[in-house]
Amino acid sequence: MIILSSRNNKKTNKSFKSWKKGTYYRVHGAKSFEVNNKTAIIFIHGYNNDLANAVSLYNGMSAFFDKSNFDAYGFTWASSGKIVKYYSDIVKARKAAVALCKIASDMKKAGYNKVYVIAHSMGCYLTMRALMYTKTNYLFNGIAVLGADLARYRFKKKRRYAKLSHKVSKILAYYSDSDRILNYIARGTRPFKRVGRYGFRRQPSNFKDFNAERFGDKTVRHNEYFSNKKLLDDVIGLLT
Repeated sequence: MIILSSRNNKKTNKSFKSWKKGTYYRVHGAKSFEVNNKTAIIFIHGYNNDLANAVSLYNGMSAFFDKSNFDAYGFTWASSGKIVKYYSDIVKARKAAVALCKIASDMKKAGYNKVYVIAHSMGCYLTMRALMYTKTNYLFNGIAVLGADLARYRFKKKRRYAKLSHKVSKILAYYSDSDRILNYIARGTRPFKRVGRYGFRRQPSNFKDFNAERFGDKTVRHNEYFSNKKLLDDVIGLLT
């Protein structure tokens, strides 16, 4: 798995109109993308993961995709890796969303026909922000959000994320109603029900949700989505 990392650009304005002009990401261990297949999947970690933790996570996942018909990439963003930095990580995720747009755009130019994103926790917020920023429909061909730290009400009709349904072929959400981390967040720091705990509600027709509890004989913990091969195989199969 090739590692990509975001570079926060201080000159980027709030409207992100000039994001195509800057250098917003870095490819680690390679000069550029290695296009071996026509499909690329970008995995995005959540909050409370610094660069070292993220790289370790992605390296551990690499064995899952040795014989795949897609090229796997792990995207890291500037999470502080500290639980108490939740709100500052939200700001960093928002900035890193610009880099994700640029990566997807450059991947299409490099030869990929389809680019998919599989994100976890706050990485889902980063991904939905990227979908908001891009003016190109189907820059991301499909998105899967696992244990998503996203407010559920924003997917209702005429709400922020529901209005993005024309930009992507599908968005899949995997949730667990026993997710203690998201329960804590919903009770305290961000008092709204989270998609990663309850799924969607009254969502657009191309947004689907699935209970992650069916992938194993025990409760799926918040930090276990990227280590559950059976679940990831199901996500990739439905997404691509």
